This record gives sequence, structure tokens and C-alpha cells, in this order.
Amino acid sequence: MPVASSGGFTQLRYLVSPRFFAEGRYEGTDSPTGGFVRDGVLLLGYGPAHNSRRTLEDVIQHSPQTTNTMNLQFTVAY
Repeated sequence: MPVASSGGFTQLRYLVSPRFFAEGRYEGTDSPTGGFVRDGVLLLGYGPAHNSRRTLEDVIQHSPQTTNTMNLQFTVAY
């Protein structure tokens, strides 16, 4: 389901080492079914190679009640 951003977000990234990082983001999204929602994302990432990374994130969504969604992702880019 597509969602539209509110046009901006606030993000903070902390580099623990050249390969390991932590990130926090706060943004607003608007979906056709759920209306406007604010959410926060806490993320830990690790880059085992120059063109790949693993990320673990927790999406904290505030829509009538607070929900958490955990995501694990492995990304490879060329």
C-alpha cells in the first residue's frame, strides 16, 4: 500500500565505527486508509562489506494506539 510522506523528517545518525551505526528518525506519513500518522524508527546497522549492510529496525507508530514493528533486512547494492 503506498503512503505519502509529510515532506520532511528528522534523523540522527551515530557512527560507532566505520561499519557499525545507529540511527533514529521521526517522520509523518499519510496513507489512504489510516490517515496521517507520526512514527519513529530506531535502527542498528552493520556493513560487512563496502556494498552491503544488515539492518535491524523498530518502527514505533502512533495511530490511535502505539504499535511496534520489528524489521530485519539484508541489502546488497551494485
